[in-house]
Amino acid sequence: MDRKVRGMSMLELLVVITIIAVLGSIALIEFRNFILDRRLKSDTERLISMLETAKRYSLSGRNGTVWGVNVLNDRIQLFQDNNGNCTVDQGEVVQEVRLESGVQVQNPGIVIFDKKGIPRNAICGLGPIGFNLAAPAINSQRIVCVSSVGRIRYVLPPGQCGGE
Repeated sequence: MDRKVRGMSMLELLVVITIIAVLGSIALIEFRNFILDRRLKSDTERLISMLETAKRYSLSGRNGTVWGVNVLNDRIQLFQDNNGNCTVDQGEVVQEVRLESGVQVQNPGIVIFDKKGIPRNAICGLGPIGFNLAAPAINSQRIVCVSSVGRIRYVLPPGQCGGE
């Protein structure tokens, strides 16, 4: 039995390494997209939670004032509108949360809930309000809607916030 033991040639080794590298890069890109999508979902849930907290505080008359949420490009602020001017003044911010890396708000704004839970905007006007949270790197977004009667929900694009 004269069998020659033969190993892999250099070409076969390069082909295997190339295949592993291609599969690894695809997995890395998909993992990054997954992480950004989770961050977008987490920030959406955080915004909804903060809106619900402001509404609950206003309905309960906590500290005798109305409460609101200031949504900025890179952070969300829960505030107590002590003077009723529908804007955030110095010393009114109670809680501030930064958005995750890679997530941004495309249309910042303010929502204040009156003592009946009805939302108002930065000029104390009534009507539905929507915020677009986006992760531009993966071309994904979620829309958080506050209806004119105070219902808080999110929709996936191309959904729109209606008057409800």
